[in-house]
Amino acid sequence: MLSSYEVNSGGRLYHGGVVLKEHHLVGREGVWVLFRVREMAAIRISPLLASAIARLPPNGLIADRLMQELRGCHLVADADAEAGRPSQGGAAAAIALPVRAILFLAQTCTMRCIYCYGDGGEYGESGLMTAATARAAVDWLMAHCGDARQVSIGFFGGEPLLNMAVLKQVVDYAKKRAAERTMAIAFTVNTNGSLLDDAIAEYLARESIHVRISFDGPRDVQNRQRPFANGQGSYEQVVARLPLLRRQMPLRAVRATVCGNSDPFAVRQGLEDVGFTACTLDAASPMVGHEAGRTERDAGPPAQVPEQLALRMLAYRRDEVARYFTAVRSRRLDLESPCVLTGLLSALATGRRNHSACGAGRGLRAVSAAGEVYPCHRFVGHREFQMGRLEDDPAAVPNDCHRVFVDTIPACSSCPVRYLCGGGCLYHNWAVTGDLRQVDPVRCRERRVICEELIHGWAMLSAAERAYFREQATRLYPETQGA
Repeated sequence: MLSSYEVNSGGRLYHGGVVLKEHHLVGREGVWVLFRVREMAAIRISPLLASAIARLPPNGLIADRLMQELRGCHLVADADAEAGRPSQGGAAAAIALPVRAILFLAQTCTMRCIYCYGDGGEYGESGLMTAATARAAVDWLMAHCGDARQVSIGFFGGEPLLNMAVLKQVVDYAKKRAAERTMAIAFTVNTNGSLLDDAIAEYLARESIHVRISFDGPRDVQNRQRPFANGQGSYEQVVARLPLLRRQMPLRAVRATVCGNSDPFAVRQGLEDVGFTACTLDAASPMVGHEAGRTERDAGPPAQVPEQLALRMLAYRRDEVARYFTAVRSRRLDLESPCVLTGLLSALATGRRNHSACGAGRGLRAVSAAGEVYPCHRFVGHREFQMGRLEDDPAAVPNDCHRVFVDTIPACSSCPVRYLCGGGCLYHNWAVTGDLRQVDPVRCRERRVICEELIHGWAMLSAAERAYFREQATRLYPETQGA
């Protein structure tokens, strides 16, 4: 590679052979941000400089004045260092110690959600997890988490509160095991809220178990999308039980699924109307039949998110990020219920690259009611992704999800927001395209919008606002996420 050189022409100095760092320009309403991809750095620049950077010809001469501005933006690279920069994928792929386990306490459910990717909550094989299997899952996690200072256990289903007795036993047992190692432990539970009562709410609050309700907002949407097993709507019963939880803890985290003709803005309003403050909305996950054959109607690659719904979700994501930055500026982030945006923005705040979008097959594992280990909760029941059983010591077994990181996904390898996005959900990739390394294009577009809005918004924050967020991010994400 030729080294950089200078040319004096007509009394003017020009620079040739200049190598620029990988970068991306993000503009919103005439305000431009320069994003240095590998450094995860976003800075505001003038529209004039943005135009000049966008028009730079490859291998052309650069006027000295512009060169000084490029250097001021730290955009000029050392040619040899940039060309010889090693891929980070190998290091990322080598980190696979599980620190989070999701236990399927119940592979059965009180509801029959129309979009359920888990075969009505059964995930191909109905049943309840036994106390012995739950304890074995805790032992397995403790044996394989290395020197982690904290682990977390999530209770999932189906409807996990159908197995409340085992939930209580595993909490007691896991706390005892963690204490033996002077290790912190956190618990979460995802529930549809239909079984909440005073005793359960009081227990969840006493044990500091983070509760996330699955609820779809307005009455007509909830009743249409989340009926009970007998076909009756569930809105009234769930809403009537929410005050039981609210008396014990703030009613915060909720996850709503958007599908069909639903309006995400109306869904969010419906969630806020019943008291939720940390609302997560996502389009319905693709459904793929399980080996057990109970859902032959769903077998095969499903249709992608319909375009009209995808466009509504793009508008919602832009608004969601704008509201998030308003919360940052007013120092009113809900830090007890960190959302996906908090995780992504923390990468910008710390300069951390996300080599994957989540911990599936790495820091995360899911354990079925029968004791089978999978990369994450979405893959449970799909035998081709089973990593073994608890007794097989599957933590040491490489898996397909473990091998996939953003630099190995063809559509991601040259994407300028890849180290913020991390490559998206592997389940969605596989369910839509049949390949973990082939992205779902609709969700890819949505993810890119989120990342670009975050990049632009981060550059607009003041130094004090950035310092506030960094303080929170350090507390919430002390270890590298997505590695």
